[in-house]
Amino acid sequence: MKKGFTIIEILTVIIIISIFTVISVPLIGNARKGAKQKVYETKINNSEVAAIVYAQENVLDIQNKTDSNCINYTENETDNTISCDIQISYLVANNYLVSENGDYKDPRDNSSLMDKYIKIVVDKSTSNITATLDSDITGPADITAPAISKFYLGASDNPS
Repeated sequence: MKKGFTIIEILTVIIIISIFTVISVPLIGNARKGAKQKVYETKINNSEVAAIVYAQENVLDIQNKTDSNCINYTENETDNTISCDIQISYLVANNYLVSENGDYKDPRDNSSLMDKYIKIVVDKSTSNITATLDSDITGPADITAPAISKFYLGASDNPS
């Protein structure tokens, strides 16, 4: 009767465990990365919704360009819209957006999102309000960055 394992059996088990480890470690890393991306997207969506709520409460000031919390007012006569940028830090400070410990962080790299701006666009004819976070905006001079998502709220249907 045999007592114990041979060296070949032990090495075989070690090799099998090593193969499973090599396969599973990247999968776990990708899952964590994907989860952080989803949390980031949720934070961006929440920021855009907070900007829409802010714009609904201040729509007349935005339309009249008298809202001192918005910057970079732009009026588009062709589309009959007016737009401005509002900083995420303002939305956090005024409880439109909930943050952890007074900061709103990007879960992917733990950097602050407080200096980012959200573009608010108000359609003056339909009262539709859109809010878009431009991924590279960190101040008024950078407002040409591409949008990463959009929210629509208003009387007419979503144009997309």
